[in-house]
Amino acid sequence: MSGGSDVWVNGWLDVITDRLETPGLLLIDNGMPLSVNPARPEQLKMLYFYGDRTPDMRDETLERARRIHVLHGHYTKREAIIRYISKVQSICVHVLVPDAIRAHKFYGFQGDPDPFYYDLDWYNYLNSRIPTKIWIGTDPVEGMLHIPNYYKFTHNSGLVRSDKLGFAARTETRKAVHFLGSHDAAAFTHPEGIRRWERYLHRRFDGTRVIRFDYAYIDRFFSSPEWGVFHGAYYREPFGYSIFQAVDHGKLPIVANDWCPDLEYRYRASTQEEFDEAMDTVRSDAWSVRESEFERIRTYMIDRFGDVDRWASQILEVYNG
Repeated sequence: MSGGSDVWVNGWLDVITDRLETPGLLLIDNGMPLSVNPARPEQLKMLYFYGDRTPDMRDETLERARRIHVLHGHYTKREAIIRYISKVQSICVHVLVPDAIRAHKFYGFQGDPDPFYYDLDWYNYLNSRIPTKIWIGTDPVEGMLHIPNYYKFTHNSGLVRSDKLGFAARTETRKAVHFLGSHDAAAFTHPEGIRRWERYLHRRFDGTRVIRFDYAYIDRFFSSPEWGVFHGAYYREPFGYSIFQAVDHGKLPIVANDWCPDLEYRYRASTQEEFDEAMDTVRSDAWSVRESEFERIRTYMIDRFGDVDRWASQILEVYNG
């Protein structure tokens, strides 16, 4: 598990497990988190089993369960959740699917060049049947319990002196990888996704060096002195874990106009034209201006999202209540 929502689940396991009043049993429905050493599964801190590999055990466990809490409901239908939906007390919502599937229209594309497989009916079903919906995004959403994600700064690197762009995300449309265009950039992602953009929308990435994503090399990529500006101008981004990672490693992010709107920040963009203008602004700004903006966004992140204990106490009100 290495995407933003999976990182959230990993953090939940690390911080919350030992504070639960009633011990839980973790049902993993896809694969072992990539952050866990296969030789040391005890890193998960909770007894676990694979539901898809042992369906009889899965059904027996869910049948006997007093309560079920969904940490990540997946983006496509799961029959086991449907069968025991009356026991499900909460679900953590990691993306607003109606927003995500509108991304290609926002950018003016006739079709979705790199669709991520969201099932809107499944999303609506879960939200209509589960009483407590925990929204992990930066800002509140009507009808959901707002417990924003947290980020623990561990590197606190100084601002990197480089105008080169960095990108580290999937190539699904809402991540706006096409903004890289002809900019000098390094993209830590899946090359197949870039090729889909080139094939279906004839987008060019002449200035982009594509580095195949590998979870083991995340820190190496973000720590690279090769690039210093981060493309985090995603469409309707819920939280933006990679934006926090970039700032933690000393990279100056360009973020979307609607991301944390209460933050007064100089480098924002939500269209190709705005992104190109933001890059021009970064390049023309004095170093002191860049440093000031960098400190502004880092301080904001730490003040609003850096308190792990506050996050844990809010989460535990749901599970220990």
